[in-house]
Amino acid sequence: MLAWLWFLLPIAALSGWVVAKRSSKLSDSKRIPGEYLQGLNYLLNEEQDKAIDVFVNMVDLDSDTVETHIVLGNLFRRRGEVNRAIRIHQNLIARADLDENTKADALLELAKDYFKAGLLDRAENLLLGVLDTDTHKIEAYELLRVVYEQEKEWEKAITCAQNLQSLTNSHQGKIIAHYHCEVGEVVFTSENSKKGISLAAKHAKKALSFDKECGRANILLGDISFCQKDYKTAIKQYRSSLEKLPEYSVSILKKLKQSFFESEDRTGFIEYLKNIRIQNDVYFPYSHLVEHFQESNDFIAIDELFKKEFSSNTPSIFMLREYVQAIVDNNIACDKKSLERILSTITTFLEGQSTYICENCGYEANNLFWQCPSCHLWETQQSTQTDLKYSQKKTTYTV
Repeated sequence: MLAWLWFLLPIAALSGWVVAKRSSKLSDSKRIPGEYLQGLNYLLNEEQDKAIDVFVNMVDLDSDTVETHIVLGNLFRRRGEVNRAIRIHQNLIARADLDENTKADALLELAKDYFKAGLLDRAENLLLGVLDTDTHKIEAYELLRVVYEQEKEWEKAITCAQNLQSLTNSHQGKIIAHYHCEVGEVVFTSENSKKGISLAAKHAKKALSFDKECGRANILLGDISFCQKDYKTAIKQYRSSLEKLPEYSVSILKKLKQSFFESEDRTGFIEYLKNIRIQNDVYFPYSHLVEHFQESNDFIAIDELFKKEFSSNTPSIFMLREYVQAIVDNNIACDKKSLERILSTITTFLEGQSTYICENCGYEANNLFWQCPSCHLWETQQSTQTDLKYSQKKTTYTV
């Protein structure tokens, strides 16, 4: 009952507003239709289906009652009762006495209903119909862009974003860059041919033309160069991506390490790690350096590495785990059993943690998603294996 109260309050307010608005216009020859009042009464008595039957069967509609139909459908949609919203808005569209602007209003709302219900094809068709009118172009393009994102129609999404940019003068470069990366990654992974690789590189470069700070495009170019065994170029691209996306250092450094090793330049990778640690206050897996020192049996260097880090930074649990692991593996410290217990505790804690978390909605995942599967925003995933906190303004579309 309490949940319904939140739905009935807007209905009561709406009915009061309409009655007051119409009362100010009333003459002896014009009265509020009886079926209209009957429909409102059904709503207030929680008889929604009876109310809908009354509204959809009303013979005469004017601007006030049409507006009430639209608002009522919206209220049902926001309550999650999409089928009822669809029925109301469908009834409006089917009427021949609607003017063009009112019909466009109803088309847009019905498109939102279909989108909410997951009927993306129907939503797309209606939104294209709205774009043929002179109203609601911006809102139609915004929702249509989200529809194309969910359908993974990236080329169409690019067109929508470009049209939005023209209509609103708002910069869409960051989103368009991600769309080009999506296309590029698909052709790169699915078409194992020179043509596919060339097309993937073309889209990566287009992404950078729309957003020069698109580190994802650099990663794709690095993957392409690595595939072509051009390891020096791959290293250059991965380094560029790491500078732009330090929060993804865990994933990028794995690619960078492989590129250095394939080019038979292990020393170059180690020197790069040392320099980047000095230049950037970012987290990266210390295991790469520890592995290097282990190969040369330089256990003192391992100990000094972490002691230096602890003296200049507040250690994270991830740094502590790697330090303890290094101690256990290399017999650097005494009381090995105690250290093993610490390591076991930390590892148990981390096993329950996801690798990435969306800073916008909190969605957790073990794989990197450039677009959050939950809130559908771009580049909001943060690695849980980093001490950095990024706060960037994000935008989303709600219906």
